[in-house]
Amino acid sequence: MNYGQGSDPLATLELRDRGAISVYAQGDDYHEIIKPRLKALARWLVAQAGGDVQAGMKVFVDPPR
Repeated sequence: MNYGQGSDPLATLELRDRGAISVYAQGDDYHEIIKPRLKALARWLVAQAGGDVQAGMKVFVDPPR
């Protein structure tokens, strides 16, 4: 995942009169992006295993704060 916003995030740290927000916190919530991708990966893994995985698959993404 590229969290880049098109500018140098470290340049903001040089501006002592401004606060800096972590680059990953400036974009979309990664929880909403990663979980569907993990579910798709889990479905693919089950299909690759012949669709007969006894334990099944469960995906987890740490809860947003």
